[in-house]
Amino acid sequence: GYKTIAMACDNGTSFPSSPVTGQWFYRTDIYTLFIYEAAWKAIISFGAVSLYVDPTSGSDAVGKGYTSGSGATASRQYAVALLPPINGGNVTVNLAAGTYTDAATIIQGKAFSGAYTITFTAPMTTQDTGTATSAAAYSGGVSAHVKAVLNNTGKAYAVNAHVNRLLVITGGTGSGQERFVYSNTATQLVVVGDWDTVPNATSTYAIKTFDTIINCADTRSYAFKQVSQKSILYKYIKTLNAKDFMYRIDNQSYAELHSIYCEDTIATLSYRGGIVVSSWSNCVIATANFQYPATAQYCQALSWSGNSATVGADECKNMWIKRASIGIVVG
Repeated sequence: GYKTIAMACDNGTSFPSSPVTGQWFYRTDIYTLFIYEAAWKAIISFGAVSLYVDPTSGSDAVGKGYTSGSGATASRQYAVALLPPINGGNVTVNLAAGTYTDAATIIQGKAFSGAYTITFTAPMTTQDTGTATSAAAYSGGVSAHVKAVLNNTGKAYAVNAHVNRLLVITGGTGSGQERFVYSNTATQLVVVGDWDTVPNATSTYAIKTFDTIINCADTRSYAFKQVSQKSILYKYIKTLNAKDFMYRIDNQSYAELHSIYCEDTIATLSYRGGIVVSSWSNCVIATANFQYPATAQYCQALSWSGNSATVGADECKNMWIKRASIGIVVG
């Protein structure tokens, strides 16, 4: 099989300079077997693969995409095309900081030899750090509630300076939790949703802003499109001026979204009126038009039903739906 070919063929960390048609080559640095057919074509990977996209320093050329900076591709689509049809490990597509105006990324035909995932992720900039003096959980219902908060009496923040930024608990009690900032005073950060574990005076935190923005520049377009494609995770990406964050062409495509900020995105996710997300966590959706919301609890849990799937409340947490057109209460 392919493993036998990979063990027997030429190998190295860069492609041969004078390949011939039908030549096999195993890239040992990215665990991927290629065949040369006018260009190097990935056939199968045998381990985790990291790809890099940089709209400023990258270029869509042979050999690009496997390192950051000038070694990256310029477009998301070129990076996706580097993936083989069979992936034997998790794939991470690293989107460098910047504004992306390239065409929608179409993801299709990527299978897995195990329980693996393709993750699109991006960096964020830390605007402030600190240690909490106290925190409190969310309580109450939609019409009368006390929002979850984190307090730091040693700070003097400008009022609402951190709205829409991401609060990350970096250490101590509750470490690893991420929540969007709903509002802030000089010493208190009000967060979207609730804490899984309420932070305390041992908890350190960082406040971060989005560095990677996909500007579709057309409310008839979308940032990503999945065609019969499962096992996709999107993280730390902001979109502007789009019809959809992700559009799927069929009911075989599913995605997970984590800490995504969609602004002026009309439908956010769509499939001819159906539901496309297998799980949400910690997302802000502004100017959104959602399909079939069944119930809503303030920024904490939503139950959805659609043409082809149902997403339960436990799979849809810490959402902030702003200016939504159908039945979502925010305040």
